[in-house]
Amino acid sequence: MRLKILAPAGGWNSLLAAVKVGADVVYLGGKAFNARQYAENFSLDEMRRAVEFSHAHGTEVYVTVNTLIFDEELEAVAHYLEDLYDSGVDAVIFQDLAVLKLAKRFSPKLKLIASTQTTTHNVEAVRFFEKLGVDGVILSRELSLDEIREIRSKTDLWLETFVHGALCFSYSGACLMSSIIGGRSGNRGRCAQPCRKRYSLLSSKGKVLAEGHLLSMKDLNLSKHLRELVDAGVDSLKIEGRMRRPEYVATTVDVYRKALIAALKGLNPNQRDIKRLSLVFNRGFTEGYLYGGQGREMMNYERPDNVGVKVGVVSSTKRGFLTISLSEDLRVGDGVEIACNGEKVGFIVRELRVGGRKVEVAKPGEEATLPFNGKVRVGAVVHKTRDVLTVEWTEQLIRNALREASHSKAKLHGRGRSHGCEEAVSTTQSSGSILAVIRGGVAYSPAGERTIQRPASAEGESASLLKLSVSVGDLESIRRAVDAGAERVIFGGDFFKPRKPLSFNRLGEGVDYCREHGVEFILSTPRITRNRELQLIKESLNHVKSLNPDGVIVGNYGTLNLFLEEGFSHVYADYFLNVTNSLSISIMRELGVKGVTLSPELTLKQIASLHKDGVEVECIVHGPLELMVSEHCILRSILSPSGRCSSPCVKDSYFLRDEKGFLFPLACDQSCRLHVFNSRDLCMVDELGRVADAGADYVRVDARLRKPEHVQSMVKAYREVIDGRVDSFEAKKRLRGVGASFTRGHFFRGVL
Repeated sequence: MRLKILAPAGGWNSLLAAVKVGADVVYLGGKAFNARQYAENFSLDEMRRAVEFSHAHGTEVYVTVNTLIFDEELEAVAHYLEDLYDSGVDAVIFQDLAVLKLAKRFSPKLKLIASTQTTTHNVEAVRFFEKLGVDGVILSRELSLDEIREIRSKTDLWLETFVHGALCFSYSGACLMSSIIGGRSGNRGRCAQPCRKRYSLLSSKGKVLAEGHLLSMKDLNLSKHLRELVDAGVDSLKIEGRMRRPEYVATTVDVYRKALIAALKGLNPNQRDIKRLSLVFNRGFTEGYLYGGQGREMMNYERPDNVGVKVGVVSSTKRGFLTISLSEDLRVGDGVEIACNGEKVGFIVRELRVGGRKVEVAKPGEEATLPFNGKVRVGAVVHKTRDVLTVEWTEQLIRNALREASHSKAKLHGRGRSHGCEEAVSTTQSSGSILAVIRGGVAYSPAGERTIQRPASAEGESASLLKLSVSVGDLESIRRAVDAGAERVIFGGDFFKPRKPLSFNRLGEGVDYCREHGVEFILSTPRITRNRELQLIKESLNHVKSLNPDGVIVGNYGTLNLFLEEGFSHVYADYFLNVTNSLSISIMRELGVKGVTLSPELTLKQIASLHKDGVEVECIVHGPLELMVSEHCILRSILSPSGRCSSPCVKDSYFLRDEKGFLFPLACDQSCRLHVFNSRDLCMVDELGRVADAGADYVRVDARLRKPEHVQSMVKAYREVIDGRVDSFEAKKRLRGVGASFTRGHFFRGVL
């Protein structure tokens, strides 16, 4: 199979440019259900034309349907998938398992690729999707070359990896920061990019240790490492950038296509071509995690936007003019930016003079004078942020492509009828076959209104029917939680320093204490389990079985697959698996999952609409939600600049302070991953009746960051409200003395 280059197409011009420079595949999104809702995107009619044009040039079209889906959207998604197949698209990229199931049922010939939003980062996760009939997976950006090679050796699935573009600080699909802070969900395509904002790093005493764009990563650039990726067995090289301009798309595809040809011949890429990548957009470049790097060189703390290319320094200024001592070419029409006193001044070069005469281009070593009315200092660095030759080249590509398209007499040969994307999103036509897939009591009225067939007793349930679950971080907290009235304790998984993982003998003490008091003990597994960690879990399975916990809760598809295959009868899916609809719950049930912790991005109204028969449903109701998990530890990067970690995480506790003054707790786990938690504790102690009425079986207090005495107070408050022994407002008042300020999360407001 020939290695393919995937090009981003956020809009029509980017698609034309990508196809004309030789992209093997373009990936794009429709007006709904795609993870780049702020891109231009494509209507269904535009998508048909995009398929026609692309196929005429031998380029495939993949469409992203890679957001989480809510119940009220399931039917529209089903119709949309049929429309995409009828339009001739070659593949669909998905995040939500519901999309997978709907596609398999209604568009079975569509090629299906699991998005990087599924956080696929180990062999078992790939095997999970292989068993579900997926054609390929897009691997997490955090994987090393050795890990990619290992995955390749154990699967025949199409493997896709990112080679260029923006890097998220958090694992993709594992970030709630934009969602919780501002209601703009990254899982729904509306990320506000909080990782590009300014933060201060604070110690527990409030001392400012660093300031800047502390979560902003440089852009990935693997153009010099394509041979290694080829040898590792990657099938597809993906370029990020559906929010970028057409000249970015044209240049990156052209450069990577040429670099790949060279790599396949055993040659190095042309350095002039590689330099072109800096001219279109860069935050500084990094090799990312390909060789295991996790240090400061991956970050750009100074600025989160395009840094361009240095072309010189200001050598003199006069009223209305400035002179630049050039180290690179500068042309009329180029865009430049000058930094001075913390401010950035950017403009298009309209006139250039060298030696008093007007020129179109000034060369390195020359003194170029240009009109300028601002204030800058001598010695200020000048960067080129727009290359006019690249822009003009791209515009010519697009003009040629438009001319071809207008002269083409080819007709669109789709695969059949089409609803239309806009129709599908708002359709009220109910299909019996679609409804049959959405199982067990979920129905649509003839008018398209959802009705949920639930037992009559479900309506008006009181909080007294809820069961209380608590996740804790140490052995003493297990005892305190049990003594305070927890009915289920979740323990294990990620241990946040200075705490350390316990031996199985010590774990057994926790199991025994729970069992003696009639409390369920659920063993948790780490949220991220790379291949090496997964192997340790496999080697420990006999110990896990000897503990005989009442269940195991998992946070990624790899550990889910492992424990289901090992025959564990009580496997629970944590909220990290982003379950947001009835069909995903149904899929979990069919897989053998005992219970699901719902996504915290659901409202109470949406939770109430879910069909939950056969699966225990849990909601997180208290504690700081985990917003990010990252392989990059800013504590090591900032506090151990020499490179060797001085273990600051075991000596103190730390916070990120944003520009509004909110403090976000940081915690490092046993594998030195950084976890970022919300600045405010979720608290629903005074709304437990509504949570019960929405159909939850369990409510969970997340107390992993709390001291044992605080765990006891928190659990006791919830226990007494559930039992009706304390007024909920009094309980909330008591809880204010335990933690931070409170939020109701998305239970009432929802997400965009």
